[in-house]
Amino acid sequence: MERVYNATAIVDNWDDVYSFLDCLIKDVDLEKKVHANILVACEEIFVNISTYAYKHLNTPGNVTIKFLYNKIDNKICITFIDSGTKFDPTKAGNVDTTSSVQDRKIGGLGIFLVKQIMDKMEYEYAGNQNVLKLTKKL
Repeated sequence: MERVYNATAIVDNWDDVYSFLDCLIKDVDLEKKVHANILVACEEIFVNISTYAYKHLNTPGNVTIKFLYNKIDNKICITFIDSGTKFDPTKAGNVDTTSSVQDRKIGGLGIFLVKQIMDKMEYEYAGNQNVLKLTKKL
């Protein structure tokens, strides 16, 4: 089952994106912790797109979210597509989680969290669009 949702990439729209994803994830019937973690990862990606992807335009752009549950492989794939500034989060450096909060550089913790929650994160830049695919094996 694949479902698609289009939203304007502004942080305030997260509630609508959340409702879309939450409903679909509920249909898969996952453990509450796994369900919640997937939503946390998606929120991080959506907020990053909303905050940074279209910053150079000073106007919000769009983001397409594709949800696919593959029952045979027992995995969920959630893809985020935007036409904002090219950015490959899979190449984001590792975050030093051993040093104190005061000594750490700002940024990167959210992407680190997504990498920890999801089993796979793939990126490509195709047709002038950022395409980020998150996969969770169930």
